[in-house]
Amino acid sequence: MHEKSKQLVPEAVHISLESLHLPVIKKEQPNYETLCTILQQFEHYFLDRQAKPIWETSNSQEYIKETSFANRRAVDWLTRLIASPLEWIHIASQREEVIERAAKCIAVACGKVASGPIIRDWSFPAPPGSNKPITLKIRDSTLLDDDVGFKTWGAAYLLAKKCTSGQAMPLDKIQSTFILEIGTGTGLVGLTCAMIGCLNVLLTDYHLNVLSNVAYNINLNQLQNVVKVEKLDWKDVANGVKPELQQKFDTIVGADIVYEVAHTNWIPKVIKQFMKKGGTFYLMIPLRVTHTLEVELFERCMEEQGFLLQYLQDQQGLDDFSGVQNYRYYEFRC
Repeated sequence: MHEKSKQLVPEAVHISLESLHLPVIKKEQPNYETLCTILQQFEHYFLDRQAKPIWETSNSQEYIKETSFANRRAVDWLTRLIASPLEWIHIASQREEVIERAAKCIAVACGKVASGPIIRDWSFPAPPGSNKPITLKIRDSTLLDDDVGFKTWGAAYLLAKKCTSGQAMPLDKIQSTFILEIGTGTGLVGLTCAMIGCLNVLLTDYHLNVLSNVAYNINLNQLQNVVKVEKLDWKDVANGVKPELQQKFDTIVGADIVYEVAHTNWIPKVIKQFMKKGGTFYLMIPLRVTHTLEVELFERCMEEQGFLLQYLQDQQGLDDFSGVQNYRYYEFRC
């Protein structure tokens, strides 16, 4: 385990998964206390990896090698544990506890936050002209309910990184810029914009529970004075329903928001509704092999709505679920 990963793990469990002895379930029949100790190792390891993501492509080979090894070894052993009746553990409540904890460990190993919400620390180098790095705290809620809006995805990290480096938007005008984030999720991109100096940021999403989590993250980073949150239904806007929000924005940002065919039609109309003349839409999406049609339709719909593609860049990045992932970055002008 890396030194930086050990910081969250109590001294008693500083054992790497590589050196951890995993007893043969049926042959060795490990007792309740032994199983609890092993499960604690897995719990700390996977929770720590989630709280401290390694999402830099320079670390990709190390990330893949370590994660793949740990996941394979953990899931294989945990699956055998769950399949066993554990008849040598005579207290039923102890058997149930072991099985429940093992199942949660498998969920975490497979990319789901099984232990409930976690607070992640995100850090970016100091923006040009500043000597102060950007740091944020983001609450990622459980994914066991399959609600993707509660999860920070790799596209959000990459777009936030472009914002802090000045590659996405001109930092010399950031204080007077009005920024709208659509499909904000956990709010990482919009909150990053506030941290680099934007004084007017509006974070929007459709799901009320997602918006509640975003509001929590705004308060967590003490950005209530510059960041607001509102519900925005893309479908209503696309269908001509007059939205409560009437403001126009200099800049609109979005990350990993093109994952349904309907989005390819709705999003261009939303951008047209809310972006000022001469404004810019910054977008980062993953190029998943299962969503090539959506990407093609989206690009076509943006062109049909009269947007000019100023810049496009394909790059690699990482996230918790897919490891190395190809991404596409866009800058559109109206």
